[in-house]
Amino acid sequence: MIFLCFSVQDRIPLINNFVHYLENFGLVTWYDRKNIFWGDDRQYVNIEQGASNADVNYAIVFYSENFKNGNICLEEYRILVERYYNNEVHIFPVFIGKIPNNLDEKFTLLKKLVYKEISSEDDFFKLALHIVAKISNDRLSDSSIKTIRELLDSLNSDNLLFELLNEYENISKENYHMRISMLFSIFKAITYCKNSDYFHKKTMNFIFYSNCYNVRIIEEKREIQIMENIVIAESLRLFSILPN
Repeated sequence: MIFLCFSVQDRIPLINNFVHYLENFGLVTWYDRKNIFWGDDRQYVNIEQGASNADVNYAIVFYSENFKNGNICLEEYRILVERYYNNEVHIFPVFIGKIPNNLDEKFTLLKKLVYKEISSEDDFFKLALHIVAKISNDRLSDSSIKTIRELLDSLNSDNLLFELLNEYENISKENYHMRISMLFSIFKAITYCKNSDYFHKKTMNFIFYSNCYNVRIIEEKREIQIMENIVIAESLRLFSILPN
């Protein structure tokens, strides 16, 4: 689950709209506008069910001039930092606007970590892709197979999955749309007779349709990395039924 930590003054339109980008990928978010109801104890729900929630293993901290003067968001941040140092949560720092030259010492962790800067909704898609790439990569952390080539080396050459992956590897690295289409087709073949992970399905569908139905220039290539990670993860789920 992803927790969103921000100043209430930055909610509209930035945070409120960014949540929808994450949900396009099937990610589960903890967002106070969605998780808190009229009459709830705001402090308790935000802290106990939000920042301190054991199911929250990722957190996006949106720092702004409003954030440093906040109330509940600073308490959430304190808890998230503590959990970060206990290896319980991964923090994605996001600076709204330019980064202050003199950042208060309690916020220096945000600059120590790999961070992103946003100024408008135009930055949301790239930001979401980087988050999805990290999460899809983490899902392979316990596997010895982390690349398409390693997956190919683990399969018998007379296997259909091997044939499809081999064809994919032969596509030019610069032919991004063809590679996206092939990865989507491989994913469909892998999951044809079984249910896929919801996050995987939503992400593969969103990347495929946003690129191949509305052709656009792919700028960061994160889509390819994400789709490869998902194909590997879903292939590993199939190993128990693959023929010898």
